[in-house]
Formats: sequence, structure tokens, C-alpha cells
Amino acid sequence: MKELFATLDEDFSGDVKERALTLFADGIVVKDWACPGLVVSGKHEVFEAFFEPAEIAFSGGVFEIHDMFTSNSKVLMDITFRAVFTNPYRGVPPHGRPISYKSRDIYTVENGKITEMTFATDTIEMAQALGITDVTFPWQRSERPGNI
Repeated sequence: MKELFATLDEDFSGDVKERALTLFADGIVVKDWACPGLVVSGKHEVFEAFFEPAEIAFSGGVFEIHDMFTSNSKVLMDITFRAVFTNPYRGVPPHGRPISYKSRDIYTVENGKITEMTFATDTIEMAQALGITDVTFPWQRSERPGNI
């Protein structure tokens, strides 16, 4: 399994699309806990929804893999993404400085291809790296639901 993911621990530039598409199964499904309810399927759709915006916004991006845990068809990776924020990312204006944030992503691998990914980015750390200063949770607002 480590060989399959070795390409992620490299420079996030150049032939990113070709490398990513070789890792993805045709019917790959991706969820991102930073975007509740969002589910994207299909390898080209996944690349366009998640990887292409990052490739445009961040220069010299690198995924640094700290730990990788595998069990049957599941892979959990503890990673840090590092880059320079040079172009807008999902409506956030660039500041031109280096960024880094952690993520613990879960992958399902079948027949040598990634069939499912769940991104578990440290959303507070990512927001701070991007220069977003107003990060509030529902329990921090006055309209708190239930007993929170």
C-alpha cells in the first residue's frame, strides 16, 4: 500500500492530474468533513472539486506523510500540507506567505485503486494558515442548539 501512496509525498505540481487519476478508481467517492454533506464521485469530478482548486491556489505544495496505518483495505494517513498561498482558494484571497496544516485522511483501496477518500483536515489550523480570522462553531454562537 505504501507504494500506492508514495506519489503523494512529492511536489504538488507538474503532472498532478495524471498522477492523481492513476491512483483513483473510476467510481471513487470523496467526502470532506470541512464541507458537511458534500459527496463527490467520479475520478475526474473528484480532481476538479478538490485537487484542481488546490493546485491553482498553492504553489510548491507538498504532502509530508508522517505516519501511515493500514488494515485490510483501509489506509489512515497523518499528513501535513505545505505550500505558498499564491492565488484565491474557494473565495479566500491569497496572502503570498507559506502555509501549512495537518490532516488525517482515510482511504479505501480496492484492486490497487483508491475507491473512497475522507478528508479530515484540521479546519481551524487550515483557516488560520489561509488568514481566515473569524472561525466560529455553532456552539460559540447565541443560537446554540439543544444542550450545547
